[in-house]
Amino acid sequence: MPRMPQRGRLAVHSIILSSAGRGFCLRMPGTGWAMSRPAEGRSPAVSLVMPVFNASATVGESIESVLSQTMGDLELICVDDGSTDGSRAVLEGIAGRDARVRVIAQKNAGPSAARNTGLDAARGRIICTIDADDALVPEHCARLVEVFERTGAEVVVFGAVCEPEDAASERIRELLSPKAASYASFAPELLFSAHAQPYAWRAAWMRSLEERERVRFPEGVRLGEDAAFLFTLYPVAHGIELIPDKLYRYRMVGGSLTHALDDPSVLARKVAQHLGAFEAIFAEWSRRGLESLCPAQMVTWCLDMTAFDLVRLPAKEGAAAVARLAQALADVYGEAWAELPRQQAVRRTARRVADAAAAGTGLTLGKIDIVRFFLATRGLRACVQRFLR
Repeated sequence: MPRMPQRGRLAVHSIILSSAGRGFCLRMPGTGWAMSRPAEGRSPAVSLVMPVFNASATVGESIESVLSQTMGDLELICVDDGSTDGSRAVLEGIAGRDARVRVIAQKNAGPSAARNTGLDAARGRIICTIDADDALVPEHCARLVEVFERTGAEVVVFGAVCEPEDAASERIRELLSPKAASYASFAPELLFSAHAQPYAWRAAWMRSLEERERVRFPEGVRLGEDAAFLFTLYPVAHGIELIPDKLYRYRMVGGSLTHALDDPSVLARKVAQHLGAFEAIFAEWSRRGLESLCPAQMVTWCLDMTAFDLVRLPAKEGAAAVARLAQALADVYGEAWAELPRQQAVRRTARRVADAAAAGTGLTLGKIDIVRFFLATRGLRACVQRFLR
């Protein structure tokens, strides 16, 4: 599979702060994995990357969930992304007490840039991320080590619990509940039907994959950057293991970016960010020679992510968004992109988007068309839940 040329380290003005101290290491009999604190100078079993921006109220509890893992052979890299609320002081205080915590301070550049900075600094044999307002279950790292050791996979995908549970839609809870499965190589269902995305924090990957492929988050994209990351990570991985274990506690915080963008007043921004994520995926696929991957499913997914919002946009914003979506799909799949979806209802919607782009108008769909499209992309159960709630 084509590989992306190695790039130089990202140019960020950073200060790395690390507490001093010597570690100790106990090894599990019969394995190469250390189960306690990493010894000084030795790569830890697990690196966790945490982007932090104005999270002083939650970051302490999030870090505690990492440091209290049943397996202590880990490092936590906290990237303070220009916080102004005292988050950096909280991080430095914790780092001063536990040598496993490293703090990198940088000018505000967004969550993708912060994660990328942390990935550049990670030393562990297994790499994963955690957000500053979420938490891990105590067995998170130990379970990942066990699965990677047993299966030889390069990526492990796991589930999560939502807190509070009633704040999450049934669809989100379903997406965060993967069934056990093993993939020797990439399969389209990993992106579209196996409940392996969204959210990058529900995946962990081996250093072999990191060093070979150097997958990074698209900087400048603040909604959908997780999906864009996974849409590259899965296709280039040699072996992907899905486990049903819910190893992550996803806090449904009302003020988070994902939930704030559900407000109709910022609908245009939400659509623009989704379109930016599509463009980032296509650009990365093009660089890696992956343009031919699952075209029918990809067009369907892009429409599924945007169609219901496109029809609600004001005329001017709607016309601009429709034109941008149609152009992104045409650039990859040609002018006949609207004929690619396999379901008739999806093709009909795709043609409406293409026609609206050609006419310079927004997208208009009748209620019957919307129901048929939703039925084709989400299924009867989701359709009933959406339209009868």
